[in-house]
Amino acid sequence: MILCIGDSITLGIMGYSYIPFADKRKQLVNLGLNGESLRGGARRLCRYMRKQAYREADTVIFSLGTNDILLPYLGNRSRFWHMQYRLRNIIRRFSSDIGEFAGYYEEAVRQMKRNGYKVVLVGLPYIQLAGYPLGKVEAYNSCIRSMARTYETEFIDIYEMQRKHVRQDKTCSWGKLNAGRIADGLYMLLFPGRKDVLSRKRSLDVTVDGVHFNSRSARLLAEAVGRALKRTEAETAKR
Repeated sequence: MILCIGDSITLGIMGYSYIPFADKRKQLVNLGLNGESLRGGARRLCRYMRKQAYREADTVIFSLGTNDILLPYLGNRSRFWHMQYRLRNIIRRFSSDIGEFAGYYEEAVRQMKRNGYKVVLVGLPYIQLAGYPLGKVEAYNSCIRSMARTYETEFIDIYEMQRKHVRQDKTCSWGKLNAGRIADGLYMLLFPGRKDVLSRKRSLDVTVDGVHFNSRSARLLAEAVGRALKRTEAETAKR
């Protein structure tokens, strides 16, 4: 059993999750949660590790951190999004400072390793929103990559994988209110197999709405996860 802890990108209601594209012989448990932060996801993981239902799990795919940059970014776009950020931050506690992020991320990795899990760390994805701080995403990913080396875990650089598939420098906007997000969500709920239509309509190469994966990105990550799991299994077999 493999625990897949993450946010809405892992969950896959908005856009496509990588999990349905993964090896069907593997038992991947989707533990994605909409709007999840690093700290919130790490707390949830601690609870899952104690649950009887997940006692057979031996691997964690850890994919968190996107909202720690995304929500503060949105909070500066309009009064509505600022209020959304403040309300969500009460519960989620986003880590918009890289030093704070690194501290909480390292504690999460230590916790997984202490409990004997094989660990696959997934970096933050490529975002196609206007004015998005991609430099900050790269800095956070550098931090995660460094931790993967320190704690001898797998690291998947989904950002670079997606970036190589970006042919057009296109971005989109979530607007000043939430109306567009509601419309997108309704469409994807009613037509779950046609989400790529939004990607094509907006000329976005790797996302459906600037953030959530289109099927290309989901497949890229699923393939990378498959390779990472094979490497972890090979390392375990050597011991």
